[in-house]
Amino acid sequence: SSDDPERSSDQSPQRQLTPEDREQIRKEKLTLLQVFRGFAAFHILLGHYFSGCAGNQVLVEEVSTGYPHLDSFLRWAMSQLSFFFLLSGVVLALSHGYTKESIPRFILSRFLRLYPVYIISVL
Repeated sequence: SSDDPERSSDQSPQRQLTPEDREQIRKEKLTLLQVFRGFAAFHILLGHYFSGCAGNQVLVEEVSTGYPHLDSFLRWAMSQLSFFFLLSGVVLALSHGYTKESIPRFILSRFLRLYPVYIISVL
């Protein structure tokens, strides 16, 4: 109302978001999460490459002694794996538009898809 002391005269009332607005916001968030996921994946790739996994031990020793900050950055890369997997789950949920009602069904379908393969692989 016009006699509301909390609202100044230069503030416009907030409009309700339309479904199209919500979808646009979801897509923008998804894009940003994909960018973070890409950086994490690249960081993991560098960590694997410089950890000696690729048979490049001379390069690994050179990085360790000549560039201590780079060495710390590369050693931290392995912690990015958890971040990558967590973010992948969020991206998966957002990209498929899961709701609170559909999450139990999703969990059950993932379990039924993955658990039999897991059991076979450990036998």
